[in-house]
Amino acid sequence: MLTGACILPFMGVPALEGVQYFFVEPLRDAYGLSELSLKVVPIYICALGLLLCFRSGVWNIGAEGQFLAGAMTAGATALWLESVVFPGAWVLVLLAGCVGGALYAGCAALLKTGFGVSEILSTIMLNYIAVHLLMYLVNGPLKDPNGYAFPESALFSPHTQLPLFSESVRANLLLVFPFVLGPLVWWVLKYTRLGFELRLLGRSPAAAKNAGIAPTRIVLFVLITCVPWPVWPEAARWQAQ
Repeated sequence: MLTGACILPFMGVPALEGVQYFFVEPLRDAYGLSELSLKVVPIYICALGLLLCFRSGVWNIGAEGQFLAGAMTAGATALWLESVVFPGAWVLVLLAGCVGGALYAGCAALLKTGFGVSEILSTIMLNYIAVHLLMYLVNGPLKDPNGYAFPESALFSPHTQLPLFSESVRANLLLVFPFVLGPLVWWVLKYTRLGFELRLLGRSPAAAKNAGIAPTRIVLFVLITCVPWPVWPEAARWQAQ
């Protein structure tokens, strides 16, 4: 940025005005803050999930792909519920997004625990698969028939969207999630046995193994937090251990 600020004025470009446009203007009114929150909060929630992974020594590089997978399943559910109007439809959409992202992360988890595949490689490659799958869906099964051939889905019905705080801005119930999930993740890591196991495995896998901590259980938990453990074949082995 400093280099650009020095070079751009000699090219006749108002560099300082550009910096103000990107970093100051969005924070000057409620609309700008609302739009910023829609971009920031999903990234923050992804960061909390990655925090659990990194603390336990699981190098999940696939947050982008898992986010897209959740968005695809949530979007498909919202379109499916378009003609079914009932209170709380948005809850089903939200749960569908959680399950979709968790199942997609589960692919990397099962590859690591079942076949020893590095989660670094598998999660990176799954990012590209998610992007191409999204392009296929918006150009195919989920394409808006009235969208003038643009690669996009139809607009979601209001009853499938998160409740708005005000009709004048797009800020919605999503803003509550950081204030709930952030302290919850901190509490789990600092004050629970599960948090101790995560931190111990991340710092010393050998010590964790000597303490009787099953790495498979931790890997599956941090990558598939939203999916009940008993649905996976490894669950029986955890219980036996």
